Amino acid sequence: MAEAIEPQEDLSDVWLAKTYGSLIQATDLAKVLGFSSAASLTEAHSAGRLPIPLFKMAGRRGWFAYAGDVGAFLRARVAYARAKEEATQ
Repeated sequence: MAEAIEPQEDLSDVWLAKTYGSLIQATDLAKVLGFSSAASLTEAHSAGRLPIPLFKMAGRRGWFAYAGDVGAFLRARVAYARAKEEATQ
């Protein structure tokens, strides 16, 4: 299991880009998003359940996501969870 990530710092586009590069491969994206495998990530994408755009690149295998899109999605999820938690207190 992956180590917990501090949302405000470590989910930033800069951290993601330094760790995985500007383009994140499906295998790494699956880890970041908590999927069990790249196959389950791409299955979710094919079914329309993945809110992050994935794309293919000429001359490269597999799917990719832009680190900026991933960072924005994760920050939005953290903000939503925090707002929901505050509303219930």
